[in-house]
Amino acid sequence: MAQVARAANAGLTLLYWNVGKHIRQDILKNKRAEYGEQILPTLSAKLVPEYGQGFSRRNLSRMIQFVEAFPDGEIVQTLSGQLSWSQFVEILYLDDKLVFDSWTTSAAVVGQTRMALDAAAHKVVLEHHGRPRWNRMQFQLGINRSGTVVDAEAKKLAARADVVVLAAGFDPGSESEGADRTFSLPPGQDELIQEIAAANKNTIVVLTSGGNVAMNAWLARVPALIEMWYPGQEGGRALAEVLFGEVNPSGRLPVTFERRWEDNPVHDSYYPAAGTKRVVYKESVFVGYRGYEKNGTKPLFPFGYGLSYTTFKYSNLDIKTIASGDTNPRYEVSFDVKNTGSNEGAEVAQVYLGDTHAKVPRPAKELKGFTKVSLRAGETRRVTVPLDGRALTYYDANRKQWRADAGDFQVLIGRSAEQIELRGKLTLATTLTIGNSLQKK
Repeated sequence: MAQVARAANAGLTLLYWNVGKHIRQDILKNKRAEYGEQILPTLSAKLVPEYGQGFSRRNLSRMIQFVEAFPDGEIVQTLSGQLSWSQFVEILYLDDKLVFDSWTTSAAVVGQTRMALDAAAHKVVLEHHGRPRWNRMQFQLGINRSGTVVDAEAKKLAARADVVVLAAGFDPGSESEGADRTFSLPPGQDELIQEIAAANKNTIVVLTSGGNVAMNAWLARVPALIEMWYPGQEGGRALAEVLFGEVNPSGRLPVTFERRWEDNPVHDSYYPAAGTKRVVYKESVFVGYRGYEKNGTKPLFPFGYGLSYTTFKYSNLDIKTIASGDTNPRYEVSFDVKNTGSNEGAEVAQVYLGDTHAKVPRPAKELKGFTKVSLRAGETRRVTVPLDGRALTYYDANRKQWRADAGDFQVLIGRSAEQIELRGKLTLATTLTIGNSLQKK
C-alpha cells in the first residue's frame, strides 16, 4: 500500500503525468539543443582503446574532448554508466579537476553535479575500463544550463489543472543492484517539482524509489507526498484508490527518512576507507532509528511513520506478567485504540522497550512488537501485544549468550519511533540468560 507522508486532497479533477515526459528530451538524449551544440554526444562511439586490452582482461579507454561552455550560469552535469554485474567503471575530469570517480567504488548508476563555468572551451577527460558480458556497454555525458530543463508546455498544463499528480523517482536506469544511487533525485527532477509546484499549489508528488531521497528543495512547497516504493503492475490502481479516497492509506515507514544523507548514522563509514577494501560497522547496535536517537538527530520522517485520512487515540495501557520464571518470562501489553475521525481506517500500533540499567550500551528504545487494527469511525478496540523474555535481552559478547539484567524496563506505545502515546513499565525479577556462557565451559 502506498505510504502517505503528508495529507492529500481527494475527489478533484486529477492530471497525471510521468516525470520523464516533461523534462526536455533534447537534453536527456544528448541531442542538439535549440541554443547550439551545448550537449556532449553519446560517448560510447568516441572511446578509443588507447591502452589496448591489457588491464585485467578489460578494455581500458580514454576520451579527451573540448566543449564550449555556456556564456554564464550554473551547469548541471550528469554521467551515467551501465554494464551488467558492475563490469564498467569510469572517472571523469573537467579542466583537470576530478568530477566523478567510480574507479574503485560504484557510488551511483547516474551521477550529477552542479558547477559554474565561464564562456570558454573546457577540457573533458573520461577514462573507463570494463568489458561487456550479456549487455552492451553504454554511458552518456550531458551538460546543460540550469533553469532550462522543464518543458514550458508542462508548466502551462499544470497551471490549468485542478490537481497535479507528479510521478518522480527512479527506474532501472538510475537505481539497480549493480551500484548505489545518489541521494538526490535523478537529473532535472528537483527542478521539475519546484516549477510545477510554483505553477499549481495543489501538486501531489508520488515517489518511486527503493528508499529515501533528498526532499528539502521542494517538500515545503507541496501539500502531499506519497512514497510508492516499487509497487508492481497494480501500483497505479492502488495510487488512484488512495488519491480518490476509496482506500485509506495505512502504510508505515520500515526505515527512517533522514533530512540529509549526512545525517545517516552510517554516512561516515558506508564506503571502504581510502586505499582499503574494508568497511567497519562503526554504528554497533545503534542501527537505523536507534542511531538517530543516540546522535540526537531529528529525521525528516521517523521509523514507523505514516498518515491516514482519519485520527486515532490510545488509552488504558495495562501490562501483565503471564509467566515470571527465570527461563522464559512472558508478558502481555494491552491498550485501547479508538478511531476518533470520520473515516474508516487502519492503525499500526507499535510497542517499544527501553532498558536503562543494562551493563552494556543499549538504544534508548527498540521495537519489540506491533499490531495493525482496522476501525470504523468512532469504534474502539482493545488490542494485546505479547512479549517474551527474548524481547528484553541483549547479546553479551563476552559470555556468548543473550542476557537481560534484572530491573525495570520502559514500555512505550507509539504511532512511530518519535510519536509515543502511552508509557508504562514491566519488571524482570531475576537476571535472564539464553544460551551457554563461556564460564560454563
